[in-house]
Amino acid sequence: MPVNRLSYGHRPTFTNLTDVFAAANESTLESYAKWQLIGRYLPRLDSDFLSLVDTFNEATTGQGSRQRYQTCISVTQNIMPLALARPYTDYLLPNGTKENVTEMIEEVKEAFKSRLEDKDWLDDTTKERCAEKVDAMTEMVAYPDQISNDTYLDELYALFNMTEDGYFENYLQYIIISNVENFASLRTPVDKSVWLNAPTAVNAYYSPQFNQFVFLEGILNSPFFHAGWPEYFLYGALGVIIGHELTHGFDDEGQQYDKDGILHQWWTNSSVEAFRERQTCFEEQYSQYEMFGYNVSGNLTLGENIADNGGLHTSYQAFQKLMNTTEQPMLPALQYTPEQLYFIGYAQSWCSLYTEEYIASVTKTDEHSPGPFRVIGAIVNSKEFPEAFQCKEGSAMNPEDKCELW
Repeated sequence: MPVNRLSYGHRPTFTNLTDVFAAANESTLESYAKWQLIGRYLPRLDSDFLSLVDTFNEATTGQGSRQRYQTCISVTQNIMPLALARPYTDYLLPNGTKENVTEMIEEVKEAFKSRLEDKDWLDDTTKERCAEKVDAMTEMVAYPDQISNDTYLDELYALFNMTEDGYFENYLQYIIISNVENFASLRTPVDKSVWLNAPTAVNAYYSPQFNQFVFLEGILNSPFFHAGWPEYFLYGALGVIIGHELTHGFDDEGQQYDKDGILHQWWTNSSVEAFRERQTCFEEQYSQYEMFGYNVSGNLTLGENIADNGGLHTSYQAFQKLMNTTEQPMLPALQYTPEQLYFIGYAQSWCSLYTEEYIASVTKTDEHSPGPFRVIGAIVNSKEFPEAFQCKEGSAMNPEDKCELW
């Protein structure tokens, strides 16, 4: 399950694009352009074309075909996200979820600001500005309030004229309407209240330009959230996600945007230099992890790894504060402490199965480390984990040298 951010930073993906074009022959470029166009529409055609898509996906990612109901839900979610989310919101999302998550967000924010005080590599000016950025962060939780407004939904989809037997034509209609709406928004004031993802998507993200993070109702479910869970599971799972997205505001890209989402250097030179020295530790640490013989790219995954570490440490501090005021119920017949269960909840949320083909692809293209390394990478940098599980200093899960930023 990816946990993504909207990021338009300065990774050197296209720096040498003109050189790539110059070195490629025209037929290769032509084939690539055609594939980009055709590949977008193939999944919307009949079974003969779908079998080609399935073969391609299995060869490149190791993932086979999706069941028909999954495809139907996915397409509907893309075309009419609020219409699909309405019954989920009305009948399946537990009452009070939005309020509970909003309260957790405030607790994690306060924990992050508290941790700023102990960052001796930041000068006081930068610490103050970072705290201001946290205070200025806005959040969008679960679903937009307009989802319960029938008139709003009717007007939102008024241009659609779907036909029962025109699946491909319906999809083309959606593309045309979307393009018209996108062009109409050019040179108009940016609307920061727009939900850029479907509420039912299992996702959360941070936008550096908006200084805003979003937690969709699709992710407010197991293994990340359940209204009846004890606090150690809630903070070990969703709390870490909240801290993760907050930390994106201060990762290698997010820290280049100020509290108003403006791109400029708002840190002092000394703090920027200290940050860059510490980010090298994360690059080297994660580059050592490998699966099926493929190494993680510590540079490609840097921002996500910084966010994973910051999320784990920040949420734990928020959880510790709660433990001082709230008694934590223990699990029956299990002799784990609340502190241990916090880390178990975190690890459990990233349980995954991978094929070799998938790992071969994502280690070159995905900004997220594979699940096992999202867990191990953050835990070995934690000072609290070895205390909770009595790990010897210098052992695999408690190395002497730890990477630390947030």
